[in-house]
Amino acid sequence: EKTQTEGNAFGQFLAMLAEATHIVDLDEAANIMQRQLLAMADELAEPGSPLQENVLALFYEQAAVLNGDEGFHLMTHELKDSITSELPIESVTSEALQHLREHFAADKARSVDPLEEHLPMLHSRLAVLLQGEYDRAIALIETDAELRKSVGHFLYDIIARSMLHAQALVGVIVERVLSRLTDEQLNHLVYDKVEPDLLWIRMNGSIVGAGIGLVMYLLLLLFH
Repeated sequence: EKTQTEGNAFGQFLAMLAEATHIVDLDEAANIMQRQLLAMADELAEPGSPLQENVLALFYEQAAVLNGDEGFHLMTHELKDSITSELPIESVTSEALQHLREHFAADKARSVDPLEEHLPMLHSRLAVLLQGEYDRAIALIETDAELRKSVGHFLYDIIARSMLHAQALVGVIVERVLSRLTDEQLNHLVYDKVEPDLLWIRMNGSIVGAGIGLVMYLLLLLFH
């Protein structure tokens, strides 16, 4: 009250007169006002209270009015541009990323999980959430035939597309590997792969030749 009456001589005079005659106790009035403000703050913080609903309705109403004002939009964009142009966002972001890279590199050199070391509560919470979601997904796949079929088709499609795109890369890899082998290594590689087939071909030829020779010998005996 004293602050509000400064600069107003007549108001100061009336306040001094009221305080001198004990008509108004400024300290008591300030205490009453403080208690009322605290009660209003408590009611305002209570979800669903009438005061909170009224304040929110007023806020939404004024926000809608400001949203339809082109001058307010222009002022907001100008304020945003001025703030972003004056703040060293790029340098701060670059320094923060560099610090994170150095920090993670140091943790990697020590074979330490950064998240588990610096944020153990978050790490454990994420681990529990991921484990729960994984178990739930596995249970759904095991019990739902349609979902299992859809997941199977999805995985098959991914594998097929990956193999299709990797054909050229596989050829390049095989060519590079074979080009590094010597003639002796290449001969051993080919022989190791085709040795069983060559043995079976030889055995088949021997068996077939023996069978044909036996048949011809029997025919000669019959004719003689």
